[in-house]
Amino acid sequence: MIQRLQTLWLLFAAICMAFMFKLSFYSGQISDVNKENVKILGNNTIQLGILISIFTTLALVLIFLYKNRKLQMRLAALNLIIALYILYCLYAQTKTVTNGTYSLTAVLPIFAIGFTISAIHCIWQDERKIKELNSNRIR
Repeated sequence: MIQRLQTLWLLFAAICMAFMFKLSFYSGQISDVNKENVKILGNNTIQLGILISIFTTLALVLIFLYKNRKLQMRLAALNLIIALYILYCLYAQTKTVTNGTYSLTAVLPIFAIGFTISAIHCIWQDERKIKELNSNRIR
């Protein structure tokens, strides 16, 4: 299980997205009059908190579905869609802040998306190798 490359990619994706609970995506001020500093985190809204929890949990569960590669690939694709929606929601929240900048940790959701794509590619390669081995067998 750990010798498969997609296990590492899924683990890295889960770690990147889990860090979004504590590390800020964007920080700035609400308005010029109100100088209150605001940080956009992964748990600012209930929807984002639930989505990030689902992504992280599903990425960790996918590690243990190595025997059923088709299901693993489908759920990884679902996880990719969830990650893209999380990134969209985080970006949409930045529109509420007038003066601000993206944090260095804003790349974490993008890394999670990249790791998930890499995991899907590795799962597809494993499936292709298994099909080749089964077709080359003498019956």
